[in-house]
Amino acid sequence: MASRLHKHPPKSSLTIGERGAWETTVTGVAGEFVIGVLPPSLVREPASNTAPQALALIEGALKTVELTLYERNAEARKLCIAHYGATCQACGLVYEDKYGPIGADLIHVHHVTPLSAIGEAYQVDPIRDLVPLCATCHHVVHRKSPPYSVAEIRAAIAAQSALSLE
Repeated sequence: MASRLHKHPPKSSLTIGERGAWETTVTGVAGEFVIGVLPPSLVREPASNTAPQALALIEGALKTVELTLYERNAEARKLCIAHYGATCQACGLVYEDKYGPIGADLIHVHHVTPLSAIGEAYQVDPIRDLVPLCATCHHVVHRKSPPYSVAEIRAAIAAQSALSLE
């Protein structure tokens, strides 16, 4: 795999939970790379008299990430939404109902079979292969690999609703 440095690093479209990635730390020390943990030499133990609130929590450093992106077809997305509406097919959320005009036409479109599982270009059927989901349901669908089905998410919502009524 070839690596290159970018003057302006590309933006990642990977979201938390997508394809099971919740948090991954990759560090390089003396030419050795470690995924998920920091080498002991980089771990700083807080002084025993230091309160946890006093620790510095740093964010915003630039990081170059190499990704494989799967092309999406904007027309397929439009046709999916034209068929189903901008309504989450798992929980029924309509962003416009919740947020007013600023939520109009806002919805994620989920691939029933992940593009990464298909692994090649294919002719998408916007009704059979795609389904509108709100951001929360889309996030939950991708909590496992392969993703939960929309029916499984609906069942989980119904089961939790029934528990809430008890």
